[in-house]
Amino acid sequence: DNIIIGPDNYKYKIINDKKGQSERFAAIGLRVNDLSNSKDYWVDLLGLKVFDTLVGLETSTPSITVGFADEQVKLQLIDLQDNQLVNHALSSGRIAFGCKLVPPIYELVKASSKADKILTPPLTLPTPGKADVVVTILADRDGYEICFVEDIAFYELATPLYDVVDFAERATRGGDGAPPPVSASEPTTIEQIIELDDVEEIAQQVYSQNKILVLDFHAGWCKNCKRISPLIEELYNKYQSKLSVYGVNIDESSDIAIEYEVSTLPRILFFKNGEKIDDYLGSDEKIIESKFAAIQ
Repeated sequence: DNIIIGPDNYKYKIINDKKGQSERFAAIGLRVNDLSNSKDYWVDLLGLKVFDTLVGLETSTPSITVGFADEQVKLQLIDLQDNQLVNHALSSGRIAFGCKLVPPIYELVKASSKADKILTPPLTLPTPGKADVVVTILADRDGYEICFVEDIAFYELATPLYDVVDFAERATRGGDGAPPPVSASEPTTIEQIIELDDVEEIAQQVYSQNKILVLDFHAGWCKNCKRISPLIEELYNKYQSKLSVYGVNIDESSDIAIEYEVSTLPRILFFKNGEKIDDYLGSDEKIIESKFAAIQ
């Protein structure tokens, strides 16, 4: 049936691409106790539209497919039948939807005559350097938690400030678990900053330094590492009376990356007297500057 089971026991069904569909996921399936009641909630109350069942996602029990727009990932509501209740021990997690505005959805549920649940009223979450995110969290009639997020801020927030897994590169690894090939990209090594490539040497520096110790983890393939390297050098020159900075290229020192649990870049760790005092993942230059400036 082209079904695979993930490490968290979720089931994924592989179907053919739909022409013009850019999303890699077609739909999320939820088991529901009463299909007509669920349709009343998701369609009549929240305003989602009903779409044709996607080819390859036909079900043996009644179901409907709903969503806000044709190009978005859909929600497939699948009837358990025989008045079975949803077992949330097997159906955990929270569903998140991007929407134009959160307050109107909140007001619709608040005015519902069926005592529909609001878990968190509209809340504004400030995100430094990005748009504030407005969210509300509801619970549908089967007890699924639903988070509605205003989509402009949601998509901006979802844009990473760091380099994510390069799946094309990862596919080149040997089936025997061989390490990935070292990138031919130019290294991000900063001339004035010493590179360390040995776990014991790193540990010695961490525990012997009288100054604050900063470890700058990077790699040649990391575009954001290269972008912030002039800033790291500038901050090193500015604060070198208070701190020492060492670089670690994770392509050449994978054992150090494993020891310090670094799998995503750029990553900057701060140590004092052998203890980690700060940890930053990302490439926001203002945040990096503030962390160096806060060093005492």
